[in-house]
Amino acid sequence: MAFKCPRWTLANILPVAFVLWIMSVLWCLYVLCHLVPTLRILTPKGNIRLGVLVEGDGLMMQPGVIQTIISQSLTFMVLFCFVKAVNTDPGSVPQTEEWMPTLRSSTASKKGSDAFNIGTTGSVSASVQRTSISYEQKRTGGQRFCKWCSCFKPDRAHHCRICRSCILRMDHHCPWIANCIGFNNYKYFFLLVFYSLLNVLYIAFTMVDSLNRVMYQETTLLFRFLVVFGMTLAGIMSTLLVLFFSLHVTLIARGVTTIEFCEKARNPDSQASIYNTGCMENFKMALGPNILFWLVPASFPEGDGLTYKVTDSTEQERLRRESQSSASSDSRSSSDQASAADDAARSPGKIVVTGASSSSSLPNGS
Repeated sequence: MAFKCPRWTLANILPVAFVLWIMSVLWCLYVLCHLVPTLRILTPKGNIRLGVLVEGDGLMMQPGVIQTIISQSLTFMVLFCFVKAVNTDPGSVPQTEEWMPTLRSSTASKKGSDAFNIGTTGSVSASVQRTSISYEQKRTGGQRFCKWCSCFKPDRAHHCRICRSCILRMDHHCPWIANCIGFNNYKYFFLLVFYSLLNVLYIAFTMVDSLNRVMYQETTLLFRFLVVFGMTLAGIMSTLLVLFFSLHVTLIARGVTTIEFCEKARNPDSQASIYNTGCMENFKMALGPNILFWLVPASFPEGDGLTYKVTDSTEQERLRRESQSSASSDSRSSSDQASAADDAARSPGKIVVTGASSSSSLPNGS
């Protein structure tokens, strides 16, 4: 897991326990106050049949059976996505030399000293710079580096101070599942919200019949209170989940994470996301390449969480900068060689040794 500290502390257990308590209470209220009374259908002979009314030679399915199948299927999907979101590693920076400069073997003592200083000061020397493409940089123009993890940060990765680790494509840290939401478990989290929303909406919609029944039929005060409490709880959860689900659908459509959205909100001069490659591509990047499996826990996003597709304008700008940098480097090299040639012409008694970026002279005959 991405956690680099004790995970199941009391502070982490309480939010998860609260979510499980809400699920259990709502499920019990729905089953005991709605499904059980709905399934108690009396046949003409006076026998209780679970939702099946015998009429001559045929069978007629009662609404209670259909509602039981749908509601329990949704509950199963909620629990499955919840368990997977809690236990799936969101993704962390690979423990390789490319991302962890301290792992690089050094043949010179200076390089070894530089690698040590990275972990203590957070500075990155030229001898340990990464060579792979990175679109996100610090304000100074340097590569992003985490001084706590002593590693380079891939694009869209951020350090979580609760997990004490750099999370790939970090969306946010969710205390309700005691885990970060990152590249590997974002789809589980999204489907958890989606199926939870469907479940509570279905509960609120179908319990209207039970609410009408207890309002006009004689029943105990406790049973009437439990039905009203279940409807109220389902209504509150529905409102919260509609807002939360709408937020994440909007974020996916714009090609941003929650952290990126908050960063842009704090900076009014920020430009559009460089990862916004179109609504369809954004959803494929978050939920997987196959549109038929977007709403099921299968066909997850492609890639390794280290690199991402960017807009064409961003890629063209990167190529332009690389071209300018290469031209500038060639110009400096040509200038150094011309300067060395001039020195040799002015000093015929010396042998001039030139290199790519430096020159030195030795007295003739030494």
